[in-house]
Amino acid sequence: MKTVAMAGGSLMLSRTQGLAAVAKRAPLAAPPFYWGVGIENCWMVQTDPKKDGQRRLLDVYLQMQHYEHWKQDLQLAKDVGVNCIRYSVPWYKAEPKLGVYDWSWIDKPIDNLVNKLKIIPIMDLIHYGTPAWMEDGVTDDRYPEALGAYAGAMASHFKGLVNHYSPQNEPQVTCRFCGLTGRWPPYQKSIEGWAQVGIRVAKAMVLETRAIREAISDSAIFSVDVILEDPVDPSLPQGTATDPKQRDFRMAASSYPASLVYGKVQPGDAFAEFLTKHGVAEADIAWVQQRVSKPDVLGCNNYPDIFKKDGAYTSKGNIPLEQAAREAADDTEQQIRNSYAYFQMPIYLTETSAGLTTETKVAYIHALYDMVLRLRKDGIPIRGVNWWPLFNTIQWDYREDFDKPLASFIRPGDWNNGLYTIDSNSPALTRVHTAAADAYRKIIRTDARYGKQHPTQG
Repeated sequence: MKTVAMAGGSLMLSRTQGLAAVAKRAPLAAPPFYWGVGIENCWMVQTDPKKDGQRRLLDVYLQMQHYEHWKQDLQLAKDVGVNCIRYSVPWYKAEPKLGVYDWSWIDKPIDNLVNKLKIIPIMDLIHYGTPAWMEDGVTDDRYPEALGAYAGAMASHFKGLVNHYSPQNEPQVTCRFCGLTGRWPPYQKSIEGWAQVGIRVAKAMVLETRAIREAISDSAIFSVDVILEDPVDPSLPQGTATDPKQRDFRMAASSYPASLVYGKVQPGDAFAEFLTKHGVAEADIAWVQQRVSKPDVLGCNNYPDIFKKDGAYTSKGNIPLEQAAREAADDTEQQIRNSYAYFQMPIYLTETSAGLTTETKVAYIHALYDMVLRLRKDGIPIRGVNWWPLFNTIQWDYREDFDKPLASFIRPGDWNNGLYTIDSNSPALTRVHTAAADAYRKIIRTDARYGKQHPTQG
């Protein structure tokens, strides 16, 4: 079947496969509060020895055998009692050639989630990475419009079944790893690279959001953002921390490119001047500013074991566990409050987890629920919580550290603190139930029965 897709004013001829595979009914209704999980799905597929060296293909779904065991994995989410899940198919599989879309794998999991398990999928359009036919990743000339077309194609394909979408997972990390630290294509290592990757991602976010909203009138757009202060600190102008303009400047840099896309960077702002100073064309900045694309719900990611300034939660053995868990949740709460204060949008904790052991995970889960109750009491429009990941998975350095076997990368810590653990000695990488899954299910049930709940949209 051939269709015509529009993205950013350009005409693209596309073929779609699998359109009839899904029984389309009305999308599931938005819940009063989103209690969710996510299955880690990072992927990076460029493996050209001339450009990528000995780096190997990273596709967490592939390495963790989710493509084969998706039905069992999604049942784990149902067993936890969630009403939503952040989920996707890697872009390189859904668009193996430019303008050719293949939904043959993702159709079955989405049908299962919506029509059988009654779990809302929040579709992650891109969880890092680009298809292999974009050899230079986000700096490929086709990137913004191709991603916009892909968003429109997916939204049209699942119309009547799915209306929750996330255009970009952590665009701030894309800027960092692709432009500043040289970890991912195009392997740039400069503040100029960071700024220029960001403007391309910003354009793509605008086109994605527009395409989804044009395809689905009742779409719900969820961002997935993280505040990254440290990477660009050395390049930022110094100023007084108590100066409101300086605080806004640092938030704009720490949340870039979201700050630009969501309308926080106005013409003539100091941060706009900072971008032009580092190689971003004024016309490109103006293009985004003229097309501000706010999400319906602002996503906020926070992992205390990564971002906590005074040490990881799991290493605090010298204080009572409940106190350590409260401090970890306090750190997450502060990130939520900071994000809300800056962006002034309904907010969703789209990723969080902490704890190397089941005991520490359970303590953090209880502290998270106390945090939600405090935020509600204070009138912060908190719309949901996502524990990430549902089960432990491989760490991303699998791609670069090519001499070690896969099992050596299935290690917990940082963001990788699943409600289920993995038996890495089993051929099927068996998912192992823990009391953390029970604890999460219990607070979901408690909230449904007793907790004060809020509507999805503010």
